[in-house]
Amino acid sequence: MTEDSIAQVKRMAETFNRRDVPALLEVIDPEVVWIPIMASLEGRVYYGHDGVCQWIEDLTTDWEHFETHQDEFQEIGDRLLIFGRWRARARNSGIELKEPASWLVDLRGGRVVRLQTFTDRRDAVEAAHLPAEFR
Repeated sequence: MTEDSIAQVKRMAETFNRRDVPALLEVIDPEVVWIPIMASLEGRVYYGHDGVCQWIEDLTTDWEHFETHQDEFQEIGDRLLIFGRWRARARNSGIELKEPASWLVDLRGGRVVRLQTFTDRRDAVEAAHLPAEFR
């Protein structure tokens, strides 16, 4: 893993936060497995570029505003464990949420091939198979 991989993941987050879908698709593999926060809670998985586009459309239906912020990066081979937070405002109620989040991202050839979001840091650390001291 190199700084380039971290830069790619940062670019992915920036393009997502801007809703620049063409730029987002450039950094993710066409066959990506995408398990975002709500999908994780609902047991859904999105596959490929079409799936990511569908997720963004689904997200826009419920959320007026939704952005992610990555604060810490832990390299684990070809994976990154990222700790940060997300902010969102519900479309219908206007309720604003600011929640901690973690992401486990697999990269291959400089592209994201799998992303899974976690609401609990311990769950992300466990999924990454890291020792308990990282929790």
